[in-house]
Amino acid sequence: MEEFQTGYVKSVAAAAGCQCWDSHIDLGFDLKIERYNSQGVPDSEVDLQLKAVSASHCWDVNRTCISAFLSRQRYNMQVNRNPIHPNLVLIMEIPDTVDKWITKQPDESGMILSNRCYWVSLAGLPKKETDRVKVSAPVNQVFDDASLCMIMEKISKGIKL
Repeated sequence: MEEFQTGYVKSVAAAAGCQCWDSHIDLGFDLKIERYNSQGVPDSEVDLQLKAVSASHCWDVNRTCISAFLSRQRYNMQVNRNPIHPNLVLIMEIPDTVDKWITKQPDESGMILSNRCYWVSLAGLPKKETDRVKVSAPVNQVFDDASLCMIMEKISKGIKL
C-alpha cells in the first residue's frame, strides 16, 4: 500500500512541476517535495508522512473526514515541525482488494488510479500521550497537482497551512 501511495504522490509532484525525494532513513517523514524557481534554486519544500488506509475503515459517518492512526512518537514529531519547513500527513484511501487499485480503460488507452490522497498539517497542535493518535483530513483537502501548487506557493510566502 505504501509503495502504491508513493507512486501516486510522485505522479502528483511531477504534474505540479516539483521534485519528489524518498527518505531512505527514518527522519520522521517518508517523502520530501521541493519546488524550484526559474534559476533552479529550491524556493519551497515540504516533508510528507504517508498513511494508506483501507477504504472500508477510514471515513467518518458523513464522509467529511478521512482518518488514520499515527504512533504517539510520529504524531508528536509532526506537531513540533518548523513552520518554515512544514510537514503534511497524507492519508490515502485504498480499495480493500488489490485488483481494484487500478482500472484499465476499456479501449486500452490508459489506466485510472482508484483512490485519492487527502492532506492535513498538524503543526501547532498539542502533543499527545496516548500510544496511537487518530489524525483526520477534511474531504476538501484533496492532494492533487493544483493543491500542491497552492501549498508550495503558501510555503514560499511563509503562510501557515
